Amino acid sequence: MLINDPKTGGSISVPVKFEEVELAEKGTAYPATVDTLKKIVKDKQNQTVMFDKGSAIVDLFSASAMVQVYDALKPATKKKFEDMIKSKEGFMKSQAFAMKMAK
Repeated sequence: MLINDPKTGGSISVPVKFEEVELAEKGTAYPATVDTLKKIVKDKQNQTVMFDKGSAIVDLFSASAMVQVYDALKPATKKKFEDMIKSKEGFMKSQAFAMKMAK
């Protein structure tokens, strides 16, 4: 590997040793909650959301639409929304509804 030498203005050859490292953890999965959706929006980053039966990757646009729908709900309905997104089927239904409302 060549690096610049500020004293001489030239380059110095430096031996570099690379090491292969295997990652044990593929990624972190978070429980499906409104806080997780808000975290996705805040971080502007996709996240893996885990359910009782599997997991799903949630993107920024979907999370943002779901948070907007959640914020627009009345307090009594917010609890139903929170319970609904805990299962994968309910999460997908609420995501489809949020996308429909976003258009």
